Formats: sequence, C-alpha cells, structure tokens
Amino acid sequence: MIKHIIFDFGNIFVDLDFDEVNLGIQTYVGMGMKGVYLRHSEVFDAYERGHLSENDFLSAVAEVGIPRNKVADIWNSMIVGIPPHRIEFIKSLQDKYNLYLFSNINTLHEAEVNRLMLAQNNMSLEEFRTLFKGSWFSHHIGMRKPDTEGFELILKETGIDPHETIFIDDSAINVQGAVDVGMHIAVHDPENDIVEMLTEYIKQAHTNT
Repeated sequence: MIKHIIFDFGNIFVDLDFDEVNLGIQTYVGMGMKGVYLRHSEVFDAYERGHLSENDFLSAVAEVGIPRNKVADIWNSMIVGIPPHRIEFIKSLQDKYNLYLFSNINTLHEAEVNRLMLAQNNMSLEEFRTLFKGSWFSHHIGMRKPDTEGFELILKETGIDPHETIFIDDSAINVQGAVDVGMHIAVHDPENDIVEMLTEYIKQAHTNT
C-alpha cells in the first residue's frame, strides 16, 4: 500500500518551457540547451550539487558564446510558474499521504521560482515547501538524482518504508536511484497534469506490489 509520495518539482508542479531557453541560446550561438549542457555537463552537475558558485556557473556557460550578463535571464526563462490548482491539489493530499519533494535545482532557479510564486500565488517558495513533510533541494544537500545517495538520505531522515513509497519524476533517468532503494516509481509526461495522473500512478504501484 502506498503511504508516501516523493515528487520531483520541475515539470511536475512547476511548468517549464525549454523552447524559450533554446530560443534565447540560439540568439547567440548555433546550438540549443542540450548542446550547451553536453559541452559543460560537469559544470551543470557541480552547480546543482552546490559545489560551484553562481558566479563561476555564469562564467562557465558564457564561454560557449552567450554574453555573461544574459546567461541568468536565458537560463531562468524556462520557468513558467506553478498553477494555483496544483497547490490546492497538494493540500488535498495531505490527509491521505505523507508528501515529500526532491528536486535537482540550483540557486538561480530557486530564486526565480520564489519570485514567480510570490507574484502568481502570493506564496513564497519556503511556504510552498511547508506543504510537504520534507523537501530536499540538490544544491542544499550536495546530492542530485539519479544518484542513489540522495534517496538513501531521504529514507534515513524520514524512516519511511521504500516499499510503501512512490517517487514521481518526469525523467526516466532520474527515477533509477529510487528503483535502487526499492521504491515504486512513475515517469510523468508533463503533457499531462499531475492532478489528473496521480490516481493512475498510485493504482499502477499497487498493481506492482
């Protein structure tokens, strides 16, 4: 029986627009976000683990040919915001499940999400995080998905049973760590709304128990 739900953040609750990022990057260089990421994968990895400063991140990405003073705006342009109905959805689940949040994120995106949440929902990101019994951001804990250690940390800090837990992420790669520690998983297609899909994910997890 599923008692605990660990959610990813981006493309689960936060709407993302990668086309906007690609457009911004292609204004200056002949590649999109994927090309920049592949060229500097170790930079993005270190930044999301909190092992690289925001200043060094901006300088490293600028090396591909993007003006340094444009990097933050382009990188943040993917974040659209959180629709209010998803916040109400989370509140409706609080009496049914233990809810948790685990995100690969960084200082720039954390600040931008906070700005948009205040503007769109009159709620800070910290207030949003209180809707969950626990939340872990990669750059705060020095661990990121899909590494198993992040999921092991969550199990250690919460004491939850992995066999009673489902982890939901929009990336098939990022769920691997959850599988390794014995959790149920669901790979969410952001073309669908998590509000409409959660019941099906829980049903599938029960079927596989």
